[in-house]
Amino acid sequence: MIRLPRELKAWRPARAGVLYVLAAAPLGLLLLWRLGSSPGLSADELSAKNSASLSSTFSDPLFAPWKLLEDALTHINSHSLLLARLPSVIFGAFFLAAFYYILKGWFGRPIAYLGSILLATTPLFLILAHNGTPRIMYFTPVLFLAAHRVLSRAKQRPKLAAAALVIALAFCLYVPGVIWLLIGGMIMKWRLVYKLLRNNRNTDVALMALMLLVLIAPLMYALVIHPHLGKTLLLIPDHFPGWLQTLKDWGWMIIALFARSRTHQDVVLGQLPLLDAAQIGLGIFGGYVMWSRLRTQFLWLIGLVLLSCLGAALNSNYSLLALGLPLLSILVGMGLRYLYIEWMHIFPRNPFPRYFAILLMAAVVFTHVIYGVRYSLIAWPRTVAVQSLRVLK
Repeated sequence: MIRLPRELKAWRPARAGVLYVLAAAPLGLLLLWRLGSSPGLSADELSAKNSASLSSTFSDPLFAPWKLLEDALTHINSHSLLLARLPSVIFGAFFLAAFYYILKGWFGRPIAYLGSILLATTPLFLILAHNGTPRIMYFTPVLFLAAHRVLSRAKQRPKLAAAALVIALAFCLYVPGVIWLLIGGMIMKWRLVYKLLRNNRNTDVALMALMLLVLIAPLMYALVIHPHLGKTLLLIPDHFPGWLQTLKDWGWMIIALFARSRTHQDVVLGQLPLLDAAQIGLGIFGGYVMWSRLRTQFLWLIGLVLLSCLGAALNSNYSLLALGLPLLSILVGMGLRYLYIEWMHIFPRNPFPRYFAILLMAAVVFTHVIYGVRYSLIAWPRTVAVQSLRVLK
């Protein structure tokens, strides 16, 4: 005789699959909304599409993963607006999955769901995911964080985890500006890097180094042939504006995250900030927790966010703020976890404190979703329409 609890236990994987589908379906529909029905490709999208051929990718391999996928989809139908923008959606969904994996391991499944929804409905993420340009690749640092978690949990298969880390590292090196964050992250986690090298044989370390060299060989070749690409890769501007102007621009990029942007750009609606009140409040809570318990890691995290703001300031490019957005989103997730624990303490006699706390957090997230979706769905079609008219003229 089969007991009922055993039957219910057998349904857990199916139940988890249903929950994943129910959570991913609305996000998928949101990312695909009007993707192929806008007035036409903007000037930036046309330029990105024309530079995505295989031959041009070898001469300019920056954003190579995005360009290779764009080239493959363009060969299916070169006139489709949907296929021209679909690589950004695919990579955006990939980054969201990696971010969910990180939060799930650190804070649990409910926080991972809500935190991923917060990132997915952030205007900067939605706008870049809708554009047929490789700027969505600025969210690539989240892959390195996910590979770090795989490495830290790998006890039975360390070689597989090391291979995942090498692949993520090679993936990141093709995106301008990410190398600075990688250097900072490796300095912060130098003990883990040393442990990885020490626990593997010299032959395994040599194979990992060889694997990395093979994966980044096109990039190294292009840097030798075209040395100027190195400045773009390192986010070094052609003309340095001066220390005073750089400090002003840096300050404006930081302010653009929380208060208002200095000018309107294609990723900004008017002069609205890129983060809303819900994210800022949760980030403050998360920062308080991290400062009280992981002060060194908090300072490193803030330092890397400020470094991404400096890169955006030097290049006058608001899209580069996406380099630090996953790090800020981790603080937001930590703030959600803090509220969850505090609300559990506030209602100790409630028979359903866990679900009530999740309901309260979902209400906070819902306010952000309304703001972020409305912001993005107004900003993106308007920007594309204006740039398409410029192309027609």
